[in-house]
This record gives sequence, structure tokens and C-alpha cells, in this order.
Amino acid sequence: MSTDFWPGGQADFKLLISTVRFRCSLREPGHCAIARAAFLDVPSGCTEAQLVWTSAVKRNPIPLFLIGWWLILGLSNAVWLHFDTRPPDWDPFKHLASSLRYFHVLQDPQSHGHRFLAILNVDDYYPPMAPLAVSMFDFISPLTPDAATWILNQLYLGILLFAVYRLGKQLYSS
Repeated sequence: MSTDFWPGGQADFKLLISTVRFRCSLREPGHCAIARAAFLDVPSGCTEAQLVWTSAVKRNPIPLFLIGWWLILGLSNAVWLHFDTRPPDWDPFKHLASSLRYFHVLQDPQSHGHRFLAILNVDDYYPPMAPLAVSMFDFISPLTPDAATWILNQLYLGILLFAVYRLGKQLYSS
């Protein structure tokens, strides 16, 4: 939002915005009308939650793009997994088998005292982060190999998209 029209400069303009939003949160109708008219151009029948949501979307539409991209990639991944009928290769199979072993270690009441050591000894070669994450979803419902692959891909794709977005925003914001 440009603050060139404001005589006191950007700092005074930000102070005005925060004051109006604070008073709007206290449900003073005059200030809510000012906030709507001056900053958002939303209909007068909107609730305060819609006002805040509209403000966030107008100020920064990129996260909605990322959510949409994440959903499109998830849908295409699900379609691919549905039509791909081959069994998993040796590496994905090893991760799926490890996730089942992690699930059994976490489920075993006898390993309560030594659970940390048991988790570390499940797999000698791979680190436990990915299979352990999939095994946590096994507690909700038993997973097929395709569902486990999809959940793991979506989880880490979301983390990757968010991290790259935040990194880019931090490096290239003015």
C-alpha cells in the first residue's frame, strides 16, 4: 500500500492503521467504517474476521498461490499414484518397511523404558525422520503404500514451499 498521500510519512501512516485496527477490534463502529472505507474497499456488511482476512489477502496474495500450488501438486501426485500400479522400487520399499518397524516400536508397550534406543536401532543406514513421520500417521489409520507416499510427499512439499517462500521474502523484500 502506498503512503505517498499521507503527510506525516510512512511511520505515522502505520501508527494510524494500527490505531484504527485496535479500535476496530474493540468494536467501535465508527473506526470500523473508517477502516473499511480507507483501506479495504469491502462491503459494510462484512464481519471483523472477514475484514482481517480480506486485508491479509490484499496485502499478500502469494501464500494463497502457494496453497493452491500445493493442492494442485498433491492432486497430480494422487492421480499418478492411482494409475501407477508397479510395486515400489527397493529404496521406497525400504522406507515403507522402516516406517512399519518404527510403528511397531512405538506401539510396543514393553519398549517403554528403552524406546529411544529402539528407535535408533530400527534402521542402520537411513536416518529416522521420514519413516518415523509416516509411522505417526499409521496411528490414525493403517496406510497403504500409496497413501504413505502421498502423505509424506505432501508434508515435505508443504515445508519446502513455505521455507523457500520465507527465504525469498526475507532476501528480496525491500
